[in-house]
Amino acid sequence: MKWIIIASNLIMAASAGAAYLRMPPVVPLWYSRASAEAVLAPWWMIGVIPLIMNGFLLFNMVFVRRGFAGHAFIEPLIRVSNIALTISFTLIFLKIISLAVL
Repeated sequence: MKWIIIASNLIMAASAGAAYLRMPPVVPLWYSRASAEAVLAPWWMIGVIPLIMNGFLLFNMVFVRRGFAGHAFIEPLIRVSNIALTISFTLIFLKIISLAVL
């Protein structure tokens, strides 16, 4: 599990580093907003995605260790949800980077 988190953070850091010089001043980050201007955010706000992902993963890990250590159903369920969170947040990050740069 830890290697997936590390790989995801490295992929996001490498893609942001590679696209840094070609990044526009605003990126499409808030897709749930209605107007076109409200969707845009400053380029540095892209760092919110890895922070939220790592926050969710940390919360889930602490939640399992404190309340459900050794539980036959909850522990594998949280492990699978952590993998799904990691993959989905990484893909969302890469999509936003690719939309902003291309």
